[in-house]
Amino acid sequence: MKKYKYTPKPLFYWLVASLILSLIISPPVFILVCGGWFAYAFIVFCNKL
Repeated sequence: MKKYKYTPKPLFYWLVASLILSLIISPPVFILVCGGWFAYAFIVFCNKL
């Protein structure tokens, strides 16, 4: 039986909202935010291996 941890819905919606807002405000900030979240997801994924 494998255990999977899912992101809470409110947190996920806040993440999406922050990405959209940063995209509207300024593309360079959006790229930085995406890079940060990608790095975070990559680290979490590596820890699960």
